[in-house]
Amino acid sequence: MDTIQQAELNAKQKQKLAEDAGWNPRIVPRDNTAEGSTAWRADWWEKDTRPNGERSKSGYRHCSKQFPTRKQLVKWIEDEQRIRASQKKLVKRAEKRGDSVVTLSRLTPAERAAVAKAVEIIRKAGGRVEAIEDASKSYASIQLTGAKKTVAEIVQEHLALLEKTARPATVRDRRWNLEAFAKQYGGELAAAITPTMINAFTLEIPKRPTQAARWRSVRALFNFAVAQGYMDEPPTERAKKIKQEIPDEISVLSPAEVQEVMRRALQMEPRLVPYLAIGIFAGLRPENELGRLDWDKINLKSRTITVTGKNAKTKKKRAVPISDNLAAWLEAVPEAERTGQIYYYRRALRRVLGQDQATKAEKRAELEAQAAHEGRKLSGPTPDETPAPEVLRWGQDIMRHTFGSYRQSVIKNINQLCEEMGNTPHIARAHYLDPPDEESAAEFWAITPASVTESKKGK
Repeated sequence: MDTIQQAELNAKQKQKLAEDAGWNPRIVPRDNTAEGSTAWRADWWEKDTRPNGERSKSGYRHCSKQFPTRKQLVKWIEDEQRIRASQKKLVKRAEKRGDSVVTLSRLTPAERAAVAKAVEIIRKAGGRVEAIEDASKSYASIQLTGAKKTVAEIVQEHLALLEKTARPATVRDRRWNLEAFAKQYGGELAAAITPTMINAFTLEIPKRPTQAARWRSVRALFNFAVAQGYMDEPPTERAKKIKQEIPDEISVLSPAEVQEVMRRALQMEPRLVPYLAIGIFAGLRPENELGRLDWDKINLKSRTITVTGKNAKTKKKRAVPISDNLAAWLEAVPEAERTGQIYYYRRALRRVLGQDQATKAEKRAELEAQAAHEGRKLSGPTPDETPAPEVLRWGQDIMRHTFGSYRQSVIKNINQLCEEMGNTPHIARAHYLDPPDEESAAEFWAITPASVTESKKGK
């Protein structure tokens, strides 16, 4: 009984806090496809305080913030409500006294910065603060002339330039991160972005690699803004720098794991087999090199794959040898189908790895748990009761790391390995100097369509 009473009391306290703050966002679960899980998001509408030319016609704009767990989201909402309630009380008191803080609270961050700077300049010069109007106009005209572009505008310019100059993979990653940044701060002037804002954006994601990717994207954005003359100094210089951690151990697939991947591909997505075989047994980079590879660059007679300078990360053309087992995989493809670009479809790979099925099952379980907590039944079709396949271990460069490790165990020549993989000796030594034992290597290089078929029969 005490527990029920306490729960009711907490609910009333939260409702009172929401009323005092005048802000109570809607909480919704959302499929986080990038992480393969369910995230939690807060949605709300706020009065649009952007400059007149940028405001929405309704005078309000939609805002949202996402967290990996519901508990984290609820805590953030409660903290934000306390802050907003406190600010609301201060504004009411100020209105009774006629304080200028009321006016300041309605200014944009860039405008408040201009006012603060003007006050500082006037006092240093021995002037009177009463002359703030003239001083603020002067500061705004001098300091903000080139910085009147919003974050959203600069993001668009930056991405448009990258489309012409950068690799597709770079463009895709930058677009993903910068569109998320613009969603939070797109309406703000670039000059108004502070290191605190950047830290909040990069650190709101718990995973270190994602934090590092966000940091790199935002840093590149503001370096571009400086180069264009939109600001004098990038705020990233004073923000927390996040570096990508290099793992002590490089993920390498075992022969048994490779067997299972190829077995599933043959059974579920046969068109994906050449992509996986070349990635695992030739080590081409999955994005530009393998993702843009045409069959006419594969010569089964000379046993070489040509990686053009256009597609290579190093911009240098190189020839990659085709091993005996890779030749068997490629020759198994009907000759009539050896045309055009090597087939790759992300959804097909996720299906082979068991990721699609696992994501659906996890999402359904989360939604069912939430529905049960709210005392209702989850609507929609009854889920397929067929057990989802085991999710296979995978990673962005796991095919390339696997090839490099097993290849080094055979040739035992770091310089030759660098030539074949288009690496520098520094990178190669960091990733491939702990090759598998000879028995595992022999098993790996013996994986062919025939061996996978025999393995399947044995099961």
